[in-house]
Amino acid sequence: MSIAEYATTAKVRVQATVDKVFKWSQDWGLTINLNKTVTTKFSLKTKERDVTLTMNGQPPPTEDTPTFLGITFDKRLTGKPHIQKINQKPIRRSQIMKKLSRTKWEANSKILKQVYQGYIRPVMEYASPAWSTAATSNLTSHSKTQNQNLRINIEFQWIPSHCGIPGNERAERLAKEGSKQDQTTESFSYQEVKSVIKGIYSER
Repeated sequence: MSIAEYATTAKVRVQATVDKVFKWSQDWGLTINLNKTVTTKFSLKTKERDVTLTMNGQPPPTEDTPTFLGITFDKRLTGKPHIQKINQKPIRRSQIMKKLSRTKWEANSKILKQVYQGYIRPVMEYASPAWSTAATSNLTSHSKTQNQNLRINIEFQWIPSHCGIPGNERAERLAKEGSKQDQTTESFSYQEVKSVIKGIYSER
């Protein structure tokens, strides 16, 4: 990676590094898979000419929204693609939590809190320092999704399972609201619910 005012300057620096990495891989008998290598130019400029890097004479593909360690970046670093993705993930998980709360044996508050802390919240907050500087509009969207999950899908948080979860200052108010709203239901197999519980207790 290189940071520069002009894309051509950054290209020269990055190309020099790429050449060194390729030479190092050759010296140690390693093969770099070009199909798994992408280049991305991050810039706020709308009229910035494209630059092309090469490795062993071949240009790696260009990707506007590369994913690195589970984080999806975009070339303007707005955070929109990543936040859109993580906003969708918890929906089915919170539905499974609802299923757990409505079984005949009724999962107790401790189990429900463990499911929330270990199964939903990590998805919403994974690698948050990397995208915490995203555009305000996208962060607002993410916050609304968190509120929605508590308000609509986690109405059982009104029971004591909610207590003691750090960082959920607004949860009591949201849980109250959620407990008063009509809830939609979705069918889940016993195996799905069983796998949730098994996953939690296997990590203990």
